[in-house]
Formats: sequence, C-alpha cells, structure tokens
Amino acid sequence: NIFPIIMIFGVMGYMKIPLDMDTLLIAPIIIGIVVDDTVHFLTHYRLAFQRTQSIQESIVTAFREAGQAITFTSLILSLGFLTFIFSAHQGLSHFGFLSAIAIMTALLTDLLLLPSLIILFKAKFT
Repeated sequence: NIFPIIMIFGVMGYMKIPLDMDTLLIAPIIIGIVVDDTVHFLTHYRLAFQRTQSIQESIVTAFREAGQAITFTSLILSLGFLTFIFSAHQGLSHFGFLSAIAIMTALLTDLLLLPSLIILFKAKFT
C-alpha cells in the first residue's frame, strides 16, 4: 500500500514539483483509496480460500469478483482527478495529475503485486 506513495514522491522529485500544501494532501488520500481496494481484493480472496482451500483458485475468484470493481473505480477516480489539471492554480493542477498517477499505480499494485505476494507468502487467512 505504500508503493504508490513512494512512486508519487519519486515522480515529484523527477519533475521538480515542490512539496507544498496541495501536493502534501496526496499521500493520505491515496493511502485511503489503496487500502480500500486492497481490503476489497483480500476479502474476496479470503472468502474464496475458505471455500476452496486453493490459493490459485482463490486468487482467480478474487479477480473475477473484485478485479472489475477495483479497475472501474480506479479509472473513474483517476479521470475525476485528472480534471484538476485544467485548474489555473498550479498546486491543484499538480494534485490532480499526481493523484491520478498514484491511483493507477495502486491499481497495478493491487492487480499484479498483491496476488504475487499472496502466492509467495502462501497467505491462507484462516
């Protein structure tokens, strides 16, 4: 859940975007969104694992049940935040741009890294 935040601060450094009151608000907002998506995925995974006792089957079930919802909400939120890039206030413009990047990074992390970590650590949630 911390990876999107690290990514955003890296992008800010690379693009020389200053850390100000507007960009400082990105981290807590993104943490809330990322945690929600992760919990959504893990809840479906845990319920499927209780039924099947198979890590791979449970991941596939979690993708089927939560993957689409996570993807659509992330896309909608990113597009909503991207509307801020048209703001005359540069801080708000940066906020929208960086938030959209963070949400899409979080989506990729939840869909690619999270299942890999589940397999690696054999998460059973019993």
